[in-house]
Amino acid sequence: MKVTSTVDAPVDFFYQKLIDSVLYDIKHETGQDLTFTQLSGFEYKKSMGARGTIRIKIAQLVQNQTYAFDTIAGGDTYHTRYDLTGTEDNKTDVVYHENADYADDIKKTNNMIMMVLIGWSKKRRMKKMWDSVAASYQDGE
Repeated sequence: MKVTSTVDAPVDFFYQKLIDSVLYDIKHETGQDLTFTQLSGFEYKKSMGARGTIRIKIAQLVQNQTYAFDTIAGGDTYHTRYDLTGTEDNKTDVVYHENADYADDIKKTNNMIMMVLIGWSKKRRMKKMWDSVAASYQDGE
């Protein structure tokens, strides 16, 4: 899945909000206070309630440009990547990529069907989340 949008906030602001969210999640799950420089390659477990735990590994960080992570659940690995580009009018072009490597073909087929059914909803939620980041910038946060 790929989602693209232009967010009405500078790239450094958007990227920092993204990283702040990552740092908060790590603190919540592990109790560790990390800095940006400690994130690359960092791996931690995250509780999913009754569904068990997953592992998250920070795959790539490029300040104000890229944030990528892998989510490992059972034999499946989900790859998520944000590519950001600042625009001349102080906005951010966001390209969100999401794909997966599945342990078996049945899961792969099921996921393809589900993305057809609910993909538009997920894309809409992503854009709403990005709009809230833009609103927080406009509000001076």
